[in-house]
Amino acid sequence: MNTDKHGKSKRFVLFMDFFSKVGQRARAMWDALRRKFAPAPRVDFGDVYAYGKMADAAYLEEAHLRKACWDEFDEVDVRFVKEKHIQYFLASQHKRKRHLISIQGTTHMRNALIGLSFLREKARDLGVFLHKGFLQAGRALFEDVVPRLKRDYEICLTGHSMGGAEAVVLGMLFYSKGWRLSQVVTFGQPKVTDGHGAAQFGHLPVMRVVNENDIVPLLPPMRFFPYVMPYKHFGRELILREGPFYSCLEKSGLEKNWLRSFWRRLKYKYILSGEMKEHLMESYLEQVKSKMEKAIGVEEV
Repeated sequence: MNTDKHGKSKRFVLFMDFFSKVGQRARAMWDALRRKFAPAPRVDFGDVYAYGKMADAAYLEEAHLRKACWDEFDEVDVRFVKEKHIQYFLASQHKRKRHLISIQGTTHMRNALIGLSFLREKARDLGVFLHKGFLQAGRALFEDVVPRLKRDYEICLTGHSMGGAEAVVLGMLFYSKGWRLSQVVTFGQPKVTDGHGAAQFGHLPVMRVVNENDIVPLLPPMRFFPYVMPYKHFGRELILREGPFYSCLEKSGLEKNWLRSFWRRLKYKYILSGEMKEHLMESYLEQVKSKMEKAIGVEEV
């Protein structure tokens, strides 16, 4: 009799334990879904599109470039920094006391990868390590553009691909020298610094626009050399997803959620052929323009 009673009690405990675990699991799944699909911060896609048009204009021939800027800017100065083979333009709005600098990048996937080394260099004036090529390009741009700027104007920067990375470094230099850095908006930008640099300059007004399937923002990959602090993004990250969906994160989440390792998702056929439409500025403009009509934000953690 006592044995039967003990057996029933044991089964009851097991039954309750099972349902308790099911309940905990269901709660955890619900919390994860609620976090994943919580409304994302609202984004002014009209403003993002305007920056995208200026980033795209850096690829145009000079006559078309000037035409693209006529409606908004009073003056446009197209420049070429010979020693670094960098083209950029400086557009000025005198009424608003605003300078916009747009830096040309690369649209070809293979060129982007071949031209992107992983070496870094200590920027003594900034106190952080930066990608060596982007740091040198940023300094050359800074020296070339500063004599053409008005000190009381705000500075806005944009660029696509490597041009976006150089825009971020240029923004770091402007900030460190006491200029009025208003906004940096980049498209498909690779990383420029490590975790220490990201922490040091994470407060800058940087927005990185990233197509969900563009692998260039994952360069350089998280781990390349052992015992060396990996490269890391900083600034707000606007991830353009399929259809009307997007995510806007205060810090980089694409690498964490989209893939754990760059090498796992590397598609050699795209790199060898140079066919990576998700990285093209044209693709970014299409994505942003479609979200001007209808945009649904989802937060992913």
